[in-house]
Amino acid sequence: MERWLLSRVQQHIRATTDALEHFQCRRALQHAFFEFESDLRWFRRRTRWEQTQGAERERLRSVLRFVLDVWVRLLAPFIPHACEEIWSRMGKNPDGKQFVSLAAFPKASAALEDRKALLEEQFLSLVVEDVNEILKVTGISPQKIVLFVAPAWKREVFRSVLKMLADGKGVKEMLPALMREEHLRPHRKELPTLVKGIVERVQFLRAKMALGAEAVEELAGIEELSVLLAAREFLEREFKCRCEIYDADAVDESVDPKKRRKNAIPLRPAIFVL
Repeated sequence: MERWLLSRVQQHIRATTDALEHFQCRRALQHAFFEFESDLRWFRRRTRWEQTQGAERERLRSVLRFVLDVWVRLLAPFIPHACEEIWSRMGKNPDGKQFVSLAAFPKASAALEDRKALLEEQFLSLVVEDVNEILKVTGISPQKIVLFVAPAWKREVFRSVLKMLADGKGVKEMLPALMREEHLRPHRKELPTLVKGIVERVQFLRAKMALGAEAVEELAGIEELSVLLAAREFLEREFKCRCEIYDADAVDESVDPKKRRKNAIPLRPAIFVL
């Protein structure tokens, strides 16, 4: 989570600086305050930093001190008096002459930006949104939530679709190429719906994360099963119920008698709520 937060901070620095250089104060404040604050709320939900202890607590405190230092300097042009007060309470102005208004404005560091961490956390947040939407529509108080990650053959199609998207190809060009693949013969009836679903999911993620066409193939690096398993405690805390997470290839009808796993596509796990 620390890598994700530090990465987001770099994005906010870059976006705020660009907006200010173009005299777009509203956009600058949107990144410097509202989106920054939103990321801190998510970080708190994910880590529950106030309940940590020992080395973990100190590690998180160190990261948050660094983030606060950046945040105060980033906000100083917008709320100077409040930022000077916070800066002083942080011990940054011991002699009354080292004002935040005189401190260097933050600069983004590529060394602190982890693209994989950003993509994986965005994937997790979308899964949380999807589950919340299901709970809202159904009105269910869940006893158990089961997530199925797409099987290997769908992930292979996903990688092929990403490459073709990066080459500027559309669905009409993708399908004939995939239909010719001999190893996909058993799945030909499913391919049109799958390819359409993958393209829609990728377009949604591109808009959500402002991904350029050259970055689309990075989505293939998201290890869905690992991300969800690592976040299982968070998911159970978030939804106040037991969560089970499976690779669709690794289960049978004894686990999934209604075959809900067949609805899973890459970056959009099938969700079953009990």
